[in-house]
Amino acid sequence: MVSVFHNAKPNRKKGHKDYLLIYSRYDPRADKSQWFLAGMDSKEMEEERYQDALHCLKCDDVVYSLYQHDCHPCKCGACEIDGGKLYNSINGHPEDYELVKIDLLNDGIVVEPLPVVEGS
Repeated sequence: MVSVFHNAKPNRKKGHKDYLLIYSRYDPRADKSQWFLAGMDSKEMEEERYQDALHCLKCDDVVYSLYQHDCHPCKCGACEIDGGKLYNSINGHPEDYELVKIDLLNDGIVVEPLPVVEGS
């Protein structure tokens, strides 16, 4: 789950950013979700806006990774993605998922699936 808030009048003297990214991640070791906050200026948001994601064709879940070592499986466990913008590490059978891009600002999936390159 990700929420992005736009600050129309950030107070630069206090170090406020243009955007606030709030996201939760399930931690299987603790068996609970954890919440994270990240402030971003407009340039950083444009760089982070589109994320590679996996759409699981078995459970219809969409999972993505925001940063290195941020591994996330789908609900049914058929596939998982890791690496954020640094790299894509994908586990699962290619017939069980499609690689897509998500738009964090619009909470939407970019319609066309991206081709999966073998060995990536």
